[in-house]
Amino acid sequence: MKKITLAIIAFSLCFTACKKSDDPLGDVDLTSSKDNNEMDKVFSGLNNIVQDAIETEGSGSRINKAFDKCWSSIELSATKDTLTVSFDGSICLKDGQKRTGKLIIAFTGPYKTKGTVITSTLENFTIDGKPLEGKKVVENLGRVDGTNLSYKVIISDAKLTYDDGSISTWKSDRTRTWTKGESTPLNIWDDIYEIEGTASGTNRNNLTYTMETPVTTPIVLDMECWATTRLPKSGVISIRPNRLLERSVNYGNGDCDRSISISIGNQSYNITI
Repeated sequence: MKKITLAIIAFSLCFTACKKSDDPLGDVDLTSSKDNNEMDKVFSGLNNIVQDAIETEGSGSRINKAFDKCWSSIELSATKDTLTVSFDGSICLKDGQKRTGKLIIAFTGPYKTKGTVITSTLENFTIDGKPLEGKKVVENLGRVDGTNLSYKVIISDAKLTYDDGSISTWKSDRTRTWTKGESTPLNIWDDIYEIEGTASGTNRNNLTYTMETPVTTPIVLDMECWATTRLPKSGVISIRPNRLLERSVNYGNGDCDRSISISIGNQSYNITI
């Protein structure tokens, strides 16, 4: 499966230039932004493993063997519609993270077939020692625009428990359109996607927040660029923490770099990550 990854990471930055007058609480609390980023990051990593596991079991050969050390075993059910991927705590070569537990992937048909639904769930799962729960459902919507495949991607009941016992929860509802790379199914790094939709959650301080990608400025995720920057090449997202001003992040117009523009109230900041 080709899922990539929208890394909503811009808000883990420290906005030292922000003035207290721009924020109704008198400061800038980035907990919601950081927790949103962490949830997106861990599920993006799982998305890549799902794709690699399906390609390994289905064809036995890949162009990119980036996730060879991420799991200890893969089992295909007798009905040939479910994969169980087990992890033993080994460090994943590509993302450097340690995982334990199981990732269970159920699929109703081929990834590129309209109507196929792929459901991924976690069983006794941890990432870098933190317990993680959640379910991800990907539905092939067909060629909605007449040319490119689109997928509905819903993550629900996500829950991450941190080392100090604090908990963040998360859910997202987004559409991913596969604009380039469909003809090379064994190579994820030439893929380009447009992503739009919403997410929401409760941060470690039990405060709620929402995230939205306006349909007029979808995130453009170029996997070749993402491999080095972990950022989209262009697009805009908005995060609305409870009782704080909206944050708008502009990822640029297509340059593969670590520069973003952030607006909070009437203030704008150009930041290099």
